[in-house]
Amino acid sequence: SITSPTSLEAAKDAIAAFRTSASGVMVVVGGRAVQSVEHGRELGAHDVASSAQGFVALLEGIRADTDGGAPASPGASAVASS
Repeated sequence: SITSPTSLEAAKDAIAAFRTSASGVMVVVGGRAVQSVEHGRELGAHDVASSAQGFVALLEGIRADTDGGAPASPGASAVASS
């Protein structure tokens, strides 16, 4: 969770380091400082969740996709309208 805009650069660096060391692991960000799915992706995340419930919905969409259900649309159910 990225709460403060002053933390965005540090978060971007942390995400880049994490993605380098843990390739294949999905990175999801959220918090007041993340303005949109596009903003989260600019930070290096795969997706954005606007709340704990949004994160659960995102995970359920991924699970449905891997279980043979309809493909989940990244960010579709997890991001609040800004």
